[in-house]
Amino acid sequence: DSVYAAYYRTNGYSTLVRLDRQTLTPKWEFLGKDDDLRQMISTPCIAEGRLYFGEGFHEDKNCHVFCVDAEKGEEVWRFRTAGQTESSPAVVNGKVYIGAGNDGIYCLDAKDGKEIWHFQRGANPHILRFGGGMLLVGNRLYCATGVDRNEKDDKGETAVFCLDASTGKEIWRTPAPYPVWSTPILKDGKLFITSGNGDVYE
Repeated sequence: DSVYAAYYRTNGYSTLVRLDRQTLTPKWEFLGKDDDLRQMISTPCIAEGRLYFGEGFHEDKNCHVFCVDAEKGEEVWRFRTAGQTESSPAVVNGKVYIGAGNDGIYCLDAKDGKEIWHFQRGANPHILRFGGGMLLVGNRLYCATGVDRNEKDDKGETAVFCLDASTGKEIWRTPAPYPVWSTPILKDGKLFITSGNGDVYE
């Protein structure tokens, strides 16, 4: 019976709200413990009475993944990343999977926010920028990479990934012709994505 949404304020920060679905009457507002919730693109995921979401926009660094009590609007925990968490998380079997821009993908314990594993580019010479949603099917995590237009020499590799959801180890990757910001969909043994070169500034 509730709608959860966020809006961007003129002071550079955001407010997450809970509205009554029938009347749109506000039930609570969440601004962060110190009124420090950054602008949000991440779509909140609700699981077992808690909301999980990220903060930050393209150029933001040192952002957080949040867990908020869905009934009360109170912060349960936050986890700091080195990149923006525009990604919309997946929460399955007590684990939170979310992209953190150039900082890779995190798997966190949904109960306390502790890191379980962290997938980064490792020896890969190119940036891996995870900004799209996560899809978990069985023990496989599907996701994809976009680009970092602020990087002069290396905009990043664009590809679709399949990771082991338990360990974060890469199972396979397939090159994508353009950046991918969407959440993959699995149907009849095939993985579908959308991609494109759209730039919000041009």
